[in-house]
Amino acid sequence: MIELLIIKSGEKYIRCREGAYFPSSLEKASVFPMEKLEHVRDILSDLQSRGFADISLCKLIVTEEPFTDDPELTVSSNTNLSRRDAEKNR
Repeated sequence: MIELLIIKSGEKYIRCREGAYFPSSLEKASVFPMEKLEHVRDILSDLQSRGFADISLCKLIVTEEPFTDDPELTVSSNTNLSRRDAEKNR
């Protein structure tokens, strides 16, 4: 499990790029490790001073688990097989 900080303005997330801030989708939002909390607090202050409304700081929790889009294919968590490799092994 990984915990990351993410900033929201209303229903949109914030993307930080070269000192500029943009409302964005989750896929484009900037995320920060927990160790950067003080830096993120500075960004929050800057966003408020620039007139961004309804600013909030959220914790994004990321978990990792094996994935396959082929329900017949079972892959060990220690194995990295491509679909082509899996087909060869059938």
